[in-house]
Parts: sequence; structure tokens; C-alpha cells
Amino acid sequence: MKRAGKILKYLCFLAILTAGLFKTNEIMAPKFTYANSNWPSTATISGFYDMKPDTVDVLFLGSSVMVNAFSPQQIYNDTGIRSYNLGSGHQSIFLSYYLLKESLRFQHPQAVVLDCRFCWELIPESVLNSGEGQIRLAIDPLKWSAVKREAVHDICTRDPSQSELSYYLTNIRYHERWKELSRSDFMPADIMCSPMKGYSAIAGTYEEVRLFEPSDNTGQAEMQPVMAEYLDRITALCHENDIDLILIDLPGNNMNDGIYNTLSYYAENNGAEYFNFMLPENFAMLQEDAPRERLITHANFWGSRKLTAVMEGILQRHGIAGTTDAQYEETRGYYDALTENFTLSDTDDIETYMRLLRNPRYAVLMTVNDDCSGAMSDTAREYWRQLGLQYDLAGQVRKSYYAVIDGGQVREEMSDYLLRLQGTVDNGQAVFSLDSAGFYSGSICSILIDGEEYSLNTKGLNIVVYDTLTDRVIDSVNIDIRADEGIRRKEQTETG
Repeated sequence: MKRAGKILKYLCFLAILTAGLFKTNEIMAPKFTYANSNWPSTATISGFYDMKPDTVDVLFLGSSVMVNAFSPQQIYNDTGIRSYNLGSGHQSIFLSYYLLKESLRFQHPQAVVLDCRFCWELIPESVLNSGEGQIRLAIDPLKWSAVKREAVHDICTRDPSQSELSYYLTNIRYHERWKELSRSDFMPADIMCSPMKGYSAIAGTYEEVRLFEPSDNTGQAEMQPVMAEYLDRITALCHENDIDLILIDLPGNNMNDGIYNTLSYYAENNGAEYFNFMLPENFAMLQEDAPRERLITHANFWGSRKLTAVMEGILQRHGIAGTTDAQYEETRGYYDALTENFTLSDTDDIETYMRLLRNPRYAVLMTVNDDCSGAMSDTAREYWRQLGLQYDLAGQVRKSYYAVIDGGQVREEMSDYLLRLQGTVDNGQAVFSLDSAGFYSGSICSILIDGEEYSLNTKGLNIVVYDTLTDRVIDSVNIDIRADEGIRRKEQTETG
């Protein structure tokens, strides 16, 4: 009996040790989520596992340019087609293959859309065309299965500098992350959602797209050897599972006659479609609205709407029909909220901006640097009052001032001296610290949220807007009412 008791104690100890080790691995692994990243691969993959089996009709695969290009929610809203965006930073064709193979354990898509950016050698120092950090973005969040074991073995066989054990016990790789742990590391269930089904909306300034016009249909470009091998494997998987393969090149991808010819021939010889957005006739379908829309490389929110609309037509041409699905119906509101957020962050008119700030989702933090005593228009002042603000800045020359609007509650103060306030917004989800100093008390201001400075700290009224739905800062502006320069953002304050 004593011997059995000792064995039981040892087994209990080992069980606790093992559980603790795996929990430590989970905590120490980096988390890329919608709250802290424009390419939230950890939450994206976790969200994919949350999808009901056999409910994803289209799968998007590729590097970060795909993450920002195609919105599954918009596709569903417009057509009823259900899709998921499994893009990730520097996702090479090698990684796309394993993500597709893992996806087929749970879903049976009718089409796979693959970005061809990484068919060519972009990371010369890596045989896998991706650095270890980018590889782990795609591999670490996968569930353990025969597919993940195969991927890890394949990675470390082709790149002997990497250790298979470090993929099984990630604490080996991330043991020094304890210095940068945040609340998201201890509450993964709260942040591992993917309401936009892998799509990440971003801001971005306009860049002109250089279009491509074929001039020589004979030349060929040699793909990076491992990428060519795994493109063949992706093609074979699609054939085996009766999936339409759609190869694409987005605006900003490397392009010349050799690349275009190679991909065109490959698609023709393998029963796939190749769609190049940089061909003049294809780019014209986007009906670009410059300079609001950014279409090159990482598309901004408005540019992605155009890219997604063209993709909808491609998918419908492949005979993919729409349906109604609660998983997409319940996230319509989130997409509408993103539209409101980017409308706000694109606004440069004071009256319109004050009106849009009345959104109940927004926590609004204001501070004054130096002076903000000019008179707003009567319309802007009315919207100011509708925000619940009591102080009228007109005539308050060189005063310090702050205001915090959150959940219908308003905190504000004005003084001749330096003002400081600390607290939380969004029911304690974000910690802030404010400083405001008018001309006579220092001419500075600060708006820290979770330790990060967001204020432009420029003369006038500085405003930071935090969205309580997406849990992130969505805008930071300066309004110098006396100078009457409208809404100014970082790039404008830096250049004057």
C-alpha cells in the first residue's frame, strides 16, 4: 500500500509538472491578435478552429498582403459566399501548403485563392523563403496533429539551424519573453477571436500603382526551388479534394514578363486560374479612388473594399453559391463598426469630426498643448456640447485643459496650471494617463494608453480616440482652432 501511495504521489507530481510546463509554454508564446497587430496570425488560426466544420467555401492563403486585401465579411455581406483569410506575415508557399493541409482536416472549401508573391525568392538566406519568426507565426498556433508534426519535421530537416524540440516545448525558444508579458498572455480566450475571419483592416496613405503590360510571351522566370515543389503539392491537394485553385498577383507584387508567363503557363497546364491585378484591364475593374484608397502592397481599408469586390466576381464565376450562416450574420455589426472607424480617421473637417465622436463605442481623450482658445463654428460647438462637455474653449487663452468621455461619463478640468489625470476606460480594459499644460505652465501634453504615447503633443487640442469594440486606438489628431487648419494627423504635424 505504501509503495502504491508513493507511485500515486509521483504520478500526481508528474501530472502537475507537465500541466505547468504546457501552461508556461502557452503563456510565453507570443500572441498576435487584432488588438496588437495588423497581421494577427495567432488569433486568425485560433478563430479558424472555431469555425463549424464544412462551413468555409473559400480559403485565402498567402503573406501579409492577403491579410489586408480580402474581407470575408464583405464577401458574405455582398454574395453570401463564406470564406476565411488564413494569410500571415511572410507566409511562403511552403507554409501555405501546410496551412491548407491542416485546414482540410476541418473544412472542404470549393476554392483556394493563393497569392503568388512568395513563389519567388524573397528571403535569400532561408531555403524555406521565410525567417524562423515568420514560420512560427503560422506553425506555433496550429493544433498538434500529424500535419503539424510533419510540418515541424520538414522545417527542421530543410533548415538544420532550427530545433524540432523547440516547436514542441516553445518555452525553449521564448523563455526570455517574461520581460514583456502583458495581460493578453494570461487571457488568451478573450483575445483569440477572429470576428473578421482572418481579415485585418488597416490605414495607409496612397501610393501610385505601377501597372504591368506584357511585352514578351516567351521568357520564363525560375521559381525558388522549394516554393515550386510546394506549389505542386498545393495543386495536387486541390485536385485530390476537387478544389478550384485560383492564383493571384496583387498590386505591388514583383512583376515582369518572366513571372507573368511562368504563372500563366502553370495555371493553364494545371487546371487553375491566374488573375493578375496589375494588368491594366484588371486594375481598371477596381475603379481606384485616389488618394483615399491604397491598393499597393498592404491595401488600406478602402482599397481592400475594391479588391474584395473584384474577388467576389471571380468567385461567382467559379460557381460558388451564397447561403445564410449565423457565424457571418453575427459579425456584420463588427464590420459596420470598422467602416465607422475608418470614416472617422479619414475625416479632416472639424464639424464632421465632432459629430462622429458622439459614437457610444468611443472613449475620447482630449488634452491641450499651449493654447486652444479659438472659437469653433456654431455647428461644431453644438456637437461639442452633445458630447457632454461643459467648458467652452473660446476665450480661454493659454489654459490647460483635459477631457475624458467614456461610456456616457465625462471628466474634464481647466486650469492655469499643469493638469494631470490617471484612470481607466472601457470598463478597466485600458489604463490612461493625461498631462495638459497651457502656455504659462509648459506648453506640453501627453495621452498615454497602456503605457504608449498617442498624443501628437502639438499646439492646440490633441484628441485620441479609443474604440471599445476593437480594443484599440483608432485615431490621434490635433486641432489648432486659432490657426484654422482643420484636422491634422501625425504625418501632417511632422511636415508642418
